[in-house]
Parts: sequence; structure tokens; C-alpha cells
Amino acid sequence: MQWWVVVGGGGHRTNRQVRDHRAPDDTPIGYFPLNLGNVPPQATFANDLFDVLSQLLPRCQRISLTLKSLNEERYVSPAQNRDAALDVGLAAGDLQLVEGTWVLVEEAGLEDGTLNERGVGNISNLGKLIRTAKLPYLIPHGEMDREVDYGVLVQVAPHYFFRILPIQVDCYIPLRPRSSSPSTTISTPADPSPLSSTTLQTVRRYLATSSHRSTYEIPPTMVDAITKDYADRRSSGSAVDMTDLSRRLEVAKLLCRSLGRERLDEEIWERSGSLEAERIVRVREGVVGKTDGGAGAARGGDRGEIKFGGV
Repeated sequence: MQWWVVVGGGGHRTNRQVRDHRAPDDTPIGYFPLNLGNVPPQATFANDLFDVLSQLLPRCQRISLTLKSLNEERYVSPAQNRDAALDVGLAAGDLQLVEGTWVLVEEAGLEDGTLNERGVGNISNLGKLIRTAKLPYLIPHGEMDREVDYGVLVQVAPHYFFRILPIQVDCYIPLRPRSSSPSTTISTPADPSPLSSTTLQTVRRYLATSSHRSTYEIPPTMVDAITKDYADRRSSGSAVDMTDLSRRLEVAKLLCRSLGRERLDEEIWERSGSLEAERIVRVREGVVGKTDGGAGAARGGDRGEIKFGGV
């Protein structure tokens, strides 16, 4: 699949775009986090993926979710007066990052267990960032939200499907084993070949150019064609809804950027439909035991303890 056009090619937006374009539920329009599913639980896969993206993108940050890190080690959000014994003012959080950073959330390391109050708070704040592109700053008696410009790639193992975060990551893309055998697992090469310096520079330049291309237009003729296509699908009994339409529109925009184009045309629109159709087929194959095109279910309240485990 050609979903790599999203990474570095428009998965995050500028702060001005995030501020000026938000849906009624506060979700940024055009903000496009990805949920990569059926990821092998072996650490080598996550390490290799992070190494590759770190070579191609300016800034990457790993957030490995484990019970110990969530409950005892990690603080996702900045907080004021976090430690009463230390007067340090505002203490940094793991997601207090430079704008334009890509955040790789890794759920494969989770095991059955209980999240305490600190762990639930971390999950809640991480979920808010992924859903709204806003990072909570915790202050006495409340919190303040700061808009951020991050790209997000969530990686989930076959038995989780992003179950613990209280959000939905709309674009879920399951990996496929190379063999058709159901028992075959996805693996990465033991010694992946490094890219040449020339290739690295070319890819970096391409991603930087495509991600900062701001001009994009949907001509009136395409607006009419898209409206008719959506209406025809709905009238024919298709389960397509506005979320599906918004996702396809965003993919079409990213395809335009990846090809250096500034106007949506019929070719790109059809190509975006083919990508979405292939994604849905993968989801319906039941790679992770789910059949819907969205992401996992919400979990629990904002505070307290919650328990979770594999499916």
C-alpha cells in the first residue's frame, strides 16, 4: 500500500492551520494520526521502524507504553509543582516537544495489569493529545491546553488494537504477513540494508517539500463529483458516513502533495478510493479480530484505577 505518503507528507499541520480549522467536537480538520495494527510484539520491529523514520524525518519521539512506565516512571504532560519537595516550577513532560515532531506510540509492550491514578492520567493526557492535537499542561486546581503540531503513529500488537486509550484513531491500517498462512507472523529483516546517503538526502528533501506544500484546491467540478459520489453511495445502502468521507478527502489531499500537485482531480480521487478500499479489506480480513474501519473502544474515566488485558 502507498500509505507512506502520509508520513512526513502531511500527517501533521502547522499550528495556524490547527487553530483555524477545527470540527465542532474540537478535532482538528486535516490532522491525521495513524494506527498501525498487527505489529509484531518483538522489540526489533519497533526498533527498526524507529531507526528508519529517525533517518527520514527531522524529529521523532518514542512513547513505549508499559505498566511500569505509565504507573511509576513516565509523565506525559508538563505539570506545575509536581514534586512538592522540589520548587522547580513547571516540570517537563515526555510530550513537551519541538513542533513538527513525529510521535511513535508503542503499545506492544503492554501486559495484563492495573493502571493506578498516575497511569490513568498519563493515558488520558496522551489520548487527548492524539484526538485534539492539544497537550494538557497540569497546573494547581486544573489544566491548560496548548495546541501542538505533531504527527502521530500508533503501533498496536495483534491482541490489543489500541484498547486502552480513551479515543479512536480513525485511520487503522493492519500489517499483513508475507505468507498467506494464518499462522505466519510479520517479521523484519535481521539486518536491514541501510539507505545510501544520496537516497537519504533525496527522500528527506521530498518529504520536507511535500509536507510544507500549503496550496491545495478542490475545484467546483470535483466538489460536485464528490457530493454526487457520496450521495449515490448512501442511497445504495452503503454504510459510508461523514467520517469515511473526511478520511478519504484527507488521503486525496496527501496524494496530491506526494505528487507535487495543487488541485484535486478525478484521477487522484479514484486513487484515494482504491487505497481506502484496500485498507477496509485488510481490516475485514480479521487480522486482529475486528471488522470495523475505526479504532478500539474507549476505556474508563479520567482518574482512578483501570484494568486491561489482551483480547
